[in-house]
Amino acid sequence: MLSTTAPLYALILALAGRVGLDIPLTSNALGCISMAAGGLAFWHLGQAWRAPLAGLTGLLLYTTFPMLTTTLGAETIFVCTLILGGFTLCAMGRYGWSALVFGLATLARPDSLLAVLSAALYVVWQRRFDQLWPAGLIYTLVLLPWVLFATAYFGLPWPVTLAAKQRQGLLHMSESFGAGLLELLQIYWQALAYRMHVLLAAAGLLFVLLRQRGWLLLIGWNILYLGAYLLLGVTSYFWYYAPMVIGFIALVAAGVELFGRQMRRMCSWVCVSLSVFVLVVGLLSVQIGSLLALQSVGDPRAALYQELGLWINTHTLPEKSIGTLEVGIIGYYADRPMIDFAGLLQPATAMQLTPETTYDDAAIWSFQQFQPDYIILVEDGLRKLVTNASFQQICRKERMFQSVDFPYSISIYTCFYTR
Repeated sequence: MLSTTAPLYALILALAGRVGLDIPLTSNALGCISMAAGGLAFWHLGQAWRAPLAGLTGLLLYTTFPMLTTTLGAETIFVCTLILGGFTLCAMGRYGWSALVFGLATLARPDSLLAVLSAALYVVWQRRFDQLWPAGLIYTLVLLPWVLFATAYFGLPWPVTLAAKQRQGLLHMSESFGAGLLELLQIYWQALAYRMHVLLAAAGLLFVLLRQRGWLLLIGWNILYLGAYLLLGVTSYFWYYAPMVIGFIALVAAGVELFGRQMRRMCSWVCVSLSVFVLVVGLLSVQIGSLLALQSVGDPRAALYQELGLWINTHTLPEKSIGTLEVGIIGYYADRPMIDFAGLLQPATAMQLTPETTYDDAAIWSFQQFQPDYIILVEDGLRKLVTNASFQQICRKERMFQSVDFPYSISIYTCFYTR
């Protein structure tokens, strides 16, 4: 079964590992390079649509937007930049190259298909109907080898994780994608420092609808993205919202372009330049301040999960399986077969998630069904599993890990089954 939602990105990192590169470091570096490339895409879009102030603003804001940096190490920024590259080539009339880049974006993450739809609508709006078939053929040829291989090897060309995340969304304890988005918008509006971003985005929307309709290429994609994720009913993961930063930045950039044009009617170019400079620096300083604040926070679980994974890798046999609720970092460093109590790796576990159940119920079922040799539990987490009679009978605590940065201890249990 295909569990990764980013096959192309996984292949790139696998190749990096094969040549001896540090995979986490490579992923972070790729994210940083992608963020810079995405900023350049905004610049070129501004040139293509004769909105240089918007292009410059997009370049500066995209490369420093805090929400994007929180996804460093994942495929999100890489995919967003491929999509921006496809949009840029489309805006420049290079439809064949655009289709090629969109094909890579779809291989990197299947929901990039929504960006392809937005680009197709843009081409229709431009009345370049003759370009649809050639571009569509190139796009299909890029995807076809992977679709054939994945179907033959995994049984399906798309990942099984989508169904798992939909099942997670059924849980009463889960926050829906829509609820998470409303909460995020409220946070940004309540943060006074970001009020100017929001006000400029509102002005930019009006400007885009009346004069700068090219930017609808980006905004239209975000609308399709929002609608799709609401319809899918997935649970709220913070990285799901990062792609929508592109549409937001496009609107803010359009608002700055409108501001500059209005100022041009009122005063000299020196006055205009100074006013726009102050405005953009103000927006930029807010984002840099947020980045500095994020730098001091970090994720307190990361180092502890790494320590756990390395301990397992050193002290257990390669064929021993590990059951836990968060398999990512631990699984990477442990390099052992993983049993995911959230159902992302084993679809049968995901089917245990219903409006009437919890992760505890799925963990107990998975424990009984797959019989992991070791189970990793956060203190006070999955209490039903810990108090389960079978668990208490056959599992004993092997080791406990603690960190001054993380408020909960994490324990490893060894389980002995009669097989």
